[in-house]
Amino acid sequence: MSTIDSLVTDRAQEDVDRAVYLNGLWVYDEAAGALNWSGTSAELAEWANGSKGAYNAEDLNRVGAAVEYVAGRFAAYGYAVSVSPKQDWAMGDIPREADMVKYLAEVEQLRSLISVMPTTPETPGDMANLWWWEANDIEQILKDLDFLLGNMAAAWTYSGEIDAGEC
Repeated sequence: MSTIDSLVTDRAQEDVDRAVYLNGLWVYDEAAGALNWSGTSAELAEWANGSKGAYNAEDLNRVGAAVEYVAGRFAAYGYAVSVSPKQDWAMGDIPREADMVKYLAEVEQLRSLISVMPTTPETPGDMANLWWWEANDIEQILKDLDFLLGNMAAAWTYSGEIDAGEC
């Protein structure tokens, strides 16, 4: 699976509801001073494998890798682009506001390099209270840019191939 193929653009409210439910299965045991799992082992495995309804380190790393990939494609076509996405987020890391401003700025920088399709979403203004559709939008922008870059190369004409008045 390629970097672009791994992007998630189909999150829905049901995914968020499921993530909230699974997170709620962690119950604090005051006597033990620890969190205990109150769900089934299958639910614990589901929680541990990540959820489309929660935006976490896995999502940040996936988008960071896609930003780097798309920027590389732009650079190969001669566009001046400089990004340095963080791709080593770990569970438990708490992103600072500055991290998230940079995260979105790099997506927006790539989006602004070429004309995009009318269906390409706008880059979210910030990551505060990120909605599921905004998370989809971030990743859809990168998918659209990759698609457009592929079509750009396919549309190039070379000297002598097209002549005025040619039938």
